[in-house]
Amino acid sequence: MKTNRYSLLSLLAALLLSTACTGRHATDNGETEAARLLEQVRIAAEREDFDRAHRLVDSIRHTYPLAVDVRRHLLTYVDTLSLLEARVQSALAGDSLTWAEAAVASLEAAGVPPTDSRLKEAYAQADTLRQRAQRMHMKVRFFERKLQENHLNN
Repeated sequence: MKTNRYSLLSLLAALLLSTACTGRHATDNGETEAARLLEQVRIAAEREDFDRAHRLVDSIRHTYPLAVDVRRHLLTYVDTLSLLEARVQSALAGDSLTWAEAAVASLEAAGVPPTDSRLKEAYAQADTLRQRAQRMHMKVRFFERKLQENHLNN
């Protein structure tokens, strides 16, 4: 997962570099300041500070509506950011599911009867976490495919 994470962060850095290198009328329409904020989005994503990254994206959208070059790159940034966030959430959901399944196994190994409320609660929690892990996995796949299609179309 770290290799994929670093390749996504490399993609973010490459997009930032291409944005900074466009240079056409960089002082017009707030391109320079928007590009600086785009760099902060990348840094926030590296730190897994997704709330800050999303706030910065919103700030670019609202404050620099005419920074066309940066906003064009922002589209891919948002998808990449969503993929990174989904991967972190997927990993956390997987870890939580592992713990919940271990709790179920421990109760079963201790001979707790299936009618016991503790075991029922453990089953319910494991089922809920299993569904969350599946949703996060589907979200990761969605953004991977979306980025792949965007890359092929550009």
